[in-house]
Amino acid sequence: KPNDSDTVIYGDLNGDEKTDLTDLTTLSLYLIGDIKLSDSQLKAADVNGDGEVVISDLAHFKQYISKEPNVVLGVQK
Repeated sequence: KPNDSDTVIYGDLNGDEKTDLTDLTTLSLYLIGDIKLSDSQLKAADVNGDGEVVISDLAHFKQYISKEPNVVLGVQK
């Protein structure tokens, strides 16, 4: 679980202070209803910063993981 401090590391759903494929997979599992996320995980999962955790977060996160230019986490486009 991510740390419960006020600091949010967008995309870090497993609390290892990295954003990687493991976190992307966790978000996918949440979106299809296979797992539940804690409040702190939900904050970290809102990678586009729009206040919701939905499929657009998954797409945004995938772009970030794929190192597409000008893609940052936690910022709404």
